[in-house]
Amino acid sequence: MLRLTSVFLVLLIPSIYQNSYANHDGHGPDCQGMSPNFSISYLDENKDGKITKQEYIAGDTDNTAKTFEHLDANHDGFLDKAEQDEIEKVYTLIHQEKMAPKKTKSI
Repeated sequence: MLRLTSVFLVLLIPSIYQNSYANHDGHGPDCQGMSPNFSISYLDENKDGKITKQEYIAGDTDNTAKTFEHLDANHDGFLDKAEQDEIEKVYTLIHQEKMAPKKTKSI
């Protein structure tokens, strides 16, 4: 589980989130339009609990085969429930971090 989490933290954040949800000026994600309860289950067209590469790519124009390969931590050709849960956890953490009030330094 630690390896799976590490893979997502290392690969997911830079390869998906910054590219797919960057602000217009290219400086980080736009969490204003992102739901705090992000889920990728909508990509599972046949509702079998697994998201195939084809379902992933067809589900969003920003999704690519290369990104899918990064997300498919066990390289079985599917994003299974465990992988989907990890993706959703990372997105939730990113959202919470970006939406948290900025701390200012006191002098």
